Amino acid sequence: MMVRFTGRSEHISLIKSKPTPEGFKIIALCDKGYTFSFLYTSRTQSFTGLTYPSHFINSLETTREVNSHTCYAPHCGTQNATEIIHLRPTSRAVIQLCLTLPYQTHRFVLYCDNYFSNIPLFHILRSYGIAACGTARPHSAEYPRIFKMNQKVTQLPWNTISAVVIRDVLAVLWQDKTLVRFLTTAFGANPALPENVEMRLRKRPHITQSNRNLIESGWPTDPVTGAAPASQILPLPTLSVKYNLHMGGVDIADQRRSYYCIQLSCVRYWLSLFFWLLDVTVVNSYLLAQEVFPSTQKKFIKEHRDFRVRLAWNLVLDGARGVDKTWAESLCYSHEPRRRGGQFNPCSVPAGNYHYNRRNGYVSKYSELPTCRLIHGDHRLVRREPTTRRLCFFCRFIEQHKQSSEFLEKVRQLDRPRSVFGIVHRTRFECLFCKVPLCQESCFHSFHAI
Repeated sequence: MMVRFTGRSEHISLIKSKPTPEGFKIIALCDKGYTFSFLYTSRTQSFTGLTYPSHFINSLETTREVNSHTCYAPHCGTQNATEIIHLRPTSRAVIQLCLTLPYQTHRFVLYCDNYFSNIPLFHILRSYGIAACGTARPHSAEYPRIFKMNQKVTQLPWNTISAVVIRDVLAVLWQDKTLVRFLTTAFGANPALPENVEMRLRKRPHITQSNRNLIESGWPTDPVTGAAPASQILPLPTLSVKYNLHMGGVDIADQRRSYYCIQLSCVRYWLSLFFWLLDVTVVNSYLLAQEVFPSTQKKFIKEHRDFRVRLAWNLVLDGARGVDKTWAESLCYSHEPRRRGGQFNPCSVPAGNYHYNRRNGYVSKYSELPTCRLIHGDHRLVRREPTTRRLCFFCRFIEQHKQSSEFLEKVRQLDRPRSVFGIVHRTRFECLFCKVPLCQESCFHSFHAI
C-alpha cells in the first residue's frame, strides 16, 4: 500500500509504477479488502517495528548455550533456529504479519505475488502450519535451476505442468499463454488427480505470430466452421484457479479507500498517516457490519456511501449531546455571519447574502438544512411576535430541492399529508431553538426528523 505524501521526509518511497507513486510504503495483510495487520517501511531504515518471534528468541538463546541446531518453532523440531536470521527483511515482515493470525487454532492459506514469494519463506511458514501459494521470480532464493528458462524463447505445449519439491515446497512451472511459475505448500500439481484440476471457462487469447501454435493447440478450430471458439471450458490447475480467486486483497482495500478518501493535503507527515488509518478503520467497520448483518436490507449497511454518511451523522449527534445549549443557541443568533454564523457556522441558518434582515428567511437551491435541528435542545413551536406570517422554511426548502429525487424520496417517507406537497405555506410559528419559521401542521416534525 502507498500512503500519499509529497513533503519532506526520509522515509517516503518513490515507485513510479504505482497509482500513488510517492509516499509511505506499507506492507499489509488483507482479505477481500479487510486490512488485518500492517507494517510501515522506510526508505532509509527498511522496516519499522520488525522483530523476531518471542519463542524464536528463546530458542536462539538456547542454541548459543547448547548447540547450533534448535527449533525456532514450538511445535517443530526439525528446523534450524538460525534460518530465520538469513531471511531478507521483507520475508521476515511477512512472517511477522502471518504470526498475528490465530494460526494455532485455524488453518490459513497465504496468497502473495512474486515480490514476496521464495522457498525459504514458504518453508518457514509451513513449519508454523500456515500454507502459502504465490507466483515466483526465477532469480528468487533457492529457485530450481531447471525452471530458469527464458519464457520469450522457450515455448512448451499448452497446459504442460512440471513440478519439483525443494525443502517441502512445491515449485511448479505451467505453460499457459506464457510460462507461469508458482510456489506452493497448499496444493498439488499432478493433473491425474481430480483435486488438482478444475474446469473453468477461458476466453481465447489474442493470436500473434509468436504464440499461434500454442493457442491453436489449446483452442482447436471447429472442424465444421473452421473458426476457433471465442471461449472454451478447459482443465486448469487448481492452484492457478485459487490464486486468481483469492489474490488481490490489498488491491481491493486500496480500491475501497479510494472511493471516499479522507486524505487531505498536509505538510506534517503524521497527518497523512492518520488520515490513512482513519480510512482503513472506516472500511474495516463497513466490512464487519456486512459480515455481522449479511441478510439485512438496510441501505446504510449495504451501501458504502450510506454507511459513511450514517457514521458521520452518528458522530455529529454524539458530539452534540455534550454541546452547551446556550452556546449553540447563541450561534443561531449570531449577528456576524462571516466570523461566527452564516455559512462558516454549521449550527446556523443558511446565510443568503449575509444581510441580517434577510438571513433568517433566505432559502436557495444551495441552502442546506441547519445542523442545529439535530442538537438536543428545547425544540417546540412558539408563536412569533409580532404576528406577521412568514414563509415556512421547510416548505421553501422542498420547493428549491424538488429536482433532487433522493431528497424527495426521503420527504415522501415522512408522515406528511399529500395535500401539502408543492405548496409553500405562511406561518406565525417558529421553532424556539432553531429560530426558523415552520408550519404547525406538517413541517415541524418533518424538519427535525429528516
